[in-house]
Amino acid sequence: MPLKTVFVLANSIKKQHRCVAGREVSKDSGGKRCWGGWNRPVTQHDEGAISFFECRLQDGKMPAPFDVVEIPTTSNEDSPTQPENWYIQPSAQWRKTATWGRKEAEQLIETPNNLWLERGVNQDRVTPQYLLSREDHQSLYLIKPKNFCFSVEVTAWEGVERKRARGIFAYGTQTYNFSMTDPVARRKYFPSWPSVPIGRTEPKQNTDLLICMSLTPEFNRYHYKIVATVVEG
Repeated sequence: MPLKTVFVLANSIKKQHRCVAGREVSKDSGGKRCWGGWNRPVTQHDEGAISFFECRLQDGKMPAPFDVVEIPTTSNEDSPTQPENWYIQPSAQWRKTATWGRKEAEQLIETPNNLWLERGVNQDRVTPQYLLSREDHQSLYLIKPKNFCFSVEVTAWEGVERKRARGIFAYGTQTYNFSMTDPVARRKYFPSWPSVPIGRTEPKQNTDLLICMSLTPEFNRYHYKIVATVVEG
């Protein structure tokens, strides 16, 4: 069964569990590092979310962005809209082999023309049909945005109002407003959540941010766009 070595770029909240994602790493015959494609380990429960016990490392902690982790997998999920998904071996422990930094992440910055913009559809979501029409589709990006800020907004779902943390930023010619699921950023900027005021908050290091973007699994006919991780400094 394939053992995947992944440079972790996201560990975000998903259905009370976590969604981990990163870029695969290998070495060529001369020992030089080679970057592979995106990898999103998934399970067969909770829409693919991973529990703490399924992703705990040898030191008992969870993988964090910039950790290099060996992940025992079984097979690709064969998801047409999330081709990066690989099923994990549920009972196998993950192993951290190193922690890298911003230097390695800078090598992986991507520059798509836009972030899955579909004409006639709200910019924070996209239809499966649109994704399937794109060649070489991917559901994860690491980008360098401009004018990023955090926002606390109130949204209503089935008559119930809830506060949501979101990320607002410019990329290309478009301004985006996406749900933010980064638990580290939320603890840092909204430590008393949900007892926080509505409004925008500037990050402490606004000019050199990286963000990991992801699409959710399909929900009510759409894949929603999220800011999975905010990398400062």
